[in-house]
Amino acid sequence: MSKSQKSFRFTVLAIAVIVASTLVIPASGGYGVGISLLVPYDAAVEAESFVPPVMTLGVCDTAGPIEVEGSILGTTPTAYATLGAAFTAINSGTHTGALTIEVCGSTNEAAIVATLNASGAGSASYTSISMKPVGGVSRTITGAPAGGSPLIDLNGSDNVTIDGVNAAGNALTIANTTISSVAGTSTIRFIGGATNNTVKNSNIQGSVTMAVSVDGGVILFSTDLVTANGNDNNTISNNNIGPAGSNLPMSTTMARSHPMTGLSLATPIRNSLRG
Repeated sequence: MSKSQKSFRFTVLAIAVIVASTLVIPASGGYGVGISLLVPYDAAVEAESFVPPVMTLGVCDTAGPIEVEGSILGTTPTAYATLGAAFTAINSGTHTGALTIEVCGSTNEAAIVATLNASGAGSASYTSISMKPVGGVSRTITGAPAGGSPLIDLNGSDNVTIDGVNAAGNALTIANTTISSVAGTSTIRFIGGATNNTVKNSNIQGSVTMAVSVDGGVILFSTDLVTANGNDNNTISNNNIGPAGSNLPMSTTMARSHPMTGLSLATPIRNSLRG
């Protein structure tokens, strides 16, 4: 074999190592040849091409008005039209770990109750939730659920902090505009063993009209038929609690959960009760 023939043979063998030909049979019959190139994996190139999601706590990364970020799943800032929609996503496991809810704009929850279930209930999985307004503007979460319902329902939820901030222009108002004397009507309800939660620095408004002997109030600590331990160790601190508009509530805060321990409502925890 001549030198040129040996060179040609070597080149063909080298190409055969790099190029894999696969026989393709089209649906119409006949034959064709598909070519697959074996490209070496380069981890450094992949690392350089990866761009992590942009997340800045305290800043609205999306149009909002509600933005959620998780520390394990759902880490990319995700916008929701309402707080109720955000809670539904958390309940379904879209965001897990330590969660941040940023109120980037005002929402109207309409007649839908924003229900946050306990971690471990269904697909919900979180260690803590921090919710606060951002953007340097006053935000409002309002709605008019049916009488007998809360606007925000902490249904066995633990380690949730709702902080209206009241600094650098950031402020939060949570208002249930429903006028009702039906038991259970409230703006924020703790139920089913909701524990170690804090609501602070917020304007919380409602227009409940039930008698004081009936369960209901702007803030309602309801029953615990889940753990039988009560809704324990919750703090209501430095809030303005009062009417939605001119409709004076008959009760600002009511606790009907027994047994229940560790509820902080008054001195040295300051709340302004308006009416």
